Amino acid sequence: MERAGPVPKVDAARPPTQEPFLRQTATPAPPDHSRRGAEMRQFRGLMQQGPAAVAQRASLRALFGSSGRVGSDIDQPLQAASNPASARVASPVGFTAAIDGTIHTPVVQMVKMTKPLKTAVEKWVKKTWGEDADASDVIAWFADASISEADVITITKRKLDDWWGWAETVDPKEVDPADARVGSSEEKKKVAVDPLKDVRAKVTFAGLDPNLFTTGELQSILAGSALGWDAAIQNVNQQRIQRIANAAAHALRLGKYQAAKTAGDAVFNTVLLQKIWDMSFAIMMGSNPNPNDAVTPAFSDVDILAADAVWHDHADIAPALGSPPTSLSVTDIHVPRGRGVIEDKSTRPVNPDPTRGRQADFKSTWGGVEVNVHVDSTVPH
Repeated sequence: MERAGPVPKVDAARPPTQEPFLRQTATPAPPDHSRRGAEMRQFRGLMQQGPAAVAQRASLRALFGSSGRVGSDIDQPLQAASNPASARVASPVGFTAAIDGTIHTPVVQMVKMTKPLKTAVEKWVKKTWGEDADASDVIAWFADASISEADVITITKRKLDDWWGWAETVDPKEVDPADARVGSSEEKKKVAVDPLKDVRAKVTFAGLDPNLFTTGELQSILAGSALGWDAAIQNVNQQRIQRIANAAAHALRLGKYQAAKTAGDAVFNTVLLQKIWDMSFAIMMGSNPNPNDAVTPAFSDVDILAADAVWHDHADIAPALGSPPTSLSVTDIHVPRGRGVIEDKSTRPVNPDPTRGRQADFKSTWGGVEVNVHVDSTVPH
């Protein structure tokens, strides 16, 4: 009896055709013309995206090759890139697949620190940190960074201390080249908004120079603009004019009396006398507009009488040689009614004042203007 030949195995997942098994495997598959058409459509789509996309696909084909059928390995990364659910697909070195529908985005490779680049970095470091400075850490950072050689040159034109203070806080392997060039991880610098921009425009329209106004004056205009821009601008402008006039007068008085003030500083040097003298000067300089004022706190009779004696002993504080005439100096430095007088203002014969107690008046005349500084006693009556 003849022995039957081997029975071919049947793949349950792939039912056999009606043709003999040998004929299925020996006959080559006809060329798939639809693949050519699909590739041409893909090529035209890539051309619309730009030359870079065409070059990327060529690189992918060179790496993966072709399996001779539509949907081959070369097309898989392209299909995955168009799938928003895929954040990143396997791709050749230097390319990644983006999730936003683009084909591939080039990845900047780590810079090759050639000898000229190292020399440039070393000069940059030594120029800031000294000739003995070690640039190895900075060079190592660049060697690990995903930036270009041009980026390195750009960075070496920045201030080293500012840039390195940022670079030490970031991983060079993960750094964005744009961040590395500026030494900052901020995507965009916020543009400072001038809250007084409209005010400046209104002042300019009114025929005035906004640069002549202080920030406080511009803010005052803005605060008063509810009642009308014209009125607000004119009111503050008058204040500005007065400010300038006061400053000019202050400078003039300072020129007249600075020599006398310096001379008085040398002799009126006790706590009480310093207070009296400084207040008298402030009144004449316009810092204190009241020519009759009082120092605080109250002082003992002993301190007041001691200050009175010194005050009388320097009736005139003449300016130094070469200063303005004596008439512009400080004269008639005295306490009324002679030395050692502390008057009870509540019981004085002329114009008694029950709200005041025992007090001494330290007077001085500055270029014809009398200044009176009161000192209260700790013993009121």
